[in-house]
Amino acid sequence: EAPEHGSICFHPSLLAKFRGGSPVNWQILFGEAEAGGSVFAPDQGGDTGPIVGQKGGVEIAADETTGSLFFEKLLPLGVTAIEEAVTAIASGTATRTEQDHSEASFQGLVDDDVARIDLKDSAEEVYRVIRGCDPQPGAFLLYRGEKVRLFDASLESQRTISAPGTILSIDEQGLCLAAGGRVIRIRRVRADAGKETAFAFAERIALAAGDRLEEL
Repeated sequence: EAPEHGSICFHPSLLAKFRGGSPVNWQILFGEAEAGGSVFAPDQGGDTGPIVGQKGGVEIAADETTGSLFFEKLLPLGVTAIEEAVTAIASGTATRTEQDHSEASFQGLVDDDVARIDLKDSAEEVYRVIRGCDPQPGAFLLYRGEKVRLFDASLESQRTISAPGTILSIDEQGLCLAAGGRVIRIRRVRADAGKETAFAFAERIALAAGDRLEEL
């Protein structure tokens, strides 16, 4: 069926790579430098249909989260891409290009198996997990056996010899966490009372410097 007679969809990745339901998360989790989006005509497969239009060259910044990448960059890109595809379809100039299935990759949904932080990883890897799971589902560590999900993070320049998971300091600028010999500042968390600032959370449960968050 020709694209002018069927539906089209926008996928926030450069298909055939990153097929599946969490493409924006995975592009950050895998450390991609650039992102893009594809307008395609659905077929019987999962994100496997022919491409009607693509836009790339979207920088994934070093501090990018899934939320910022999608809402600030890929969503506006998608609106433009859909508009251009509809115009091409209406004018009869639309083409369909089969995806290179040899380049295809499919990733599952980003769930708590992915969001679990491994404190044996490098600081950069931990930081990618936090960013790739922000705003959902929220990368997590445990405190007293309960999940604490970490958001709005930054990888600081200072080094530390403290054990990974150790809380180095807490103030109104956030909670500083040791990870892989470096410091990750966490500004917001979600635990037992909804999302709140890390400072408010620490005050509420009497979390202090020297305490540790642990991996599952």
